[in-house]
Amino acid sequence: MLLLTFDMLVFETLNLRAMQQLWGRKVGDLGFADFLSKAGWMATKLGRDLVKIDQWTPTTKRCSCCWRIQDVPLNARVFVCERCGHTEDRDVNAAKSILEEGRLLRSGAARKTSQEASGVNTAESHGL
Repeated sequence: MLLLTFDMLVFETLNLRAMQQLWGRKVGDLGFADFLSKAGWMATKLGRDLVKIDQWTPTTKRCSCCWRIQDVPLNARVFVCERCGHTEDRDVNAAKSILEEGRLLRSGAARKTSQEASGVNTAESHGL
């Protein structure tokens, strides 16, 4: 189970009903909300953190290295930062941005780099 391995899980709050209307399919049967509810209960029970970030946080547009926000077309599968040149799969870059945003919300502090963030047991520390 994820909550036995990691101290914190971070998720974007997604408007699944709007996604269903937009794409006309079941979007995973909309079971994600139920999963989050159960994960939140389990996180509380285990003394872990489940952090939800706003769906409008520009995680797919933000460089996970320098935090510059830039426009990225939906069909682009590789993120290339115009400022620092960081190049990475779009989804991996967004996942790192989501994790960092979760760390910020969890700590309530000003922006920190991944290396400065509190000692959280994450996928990064497990080499995932």
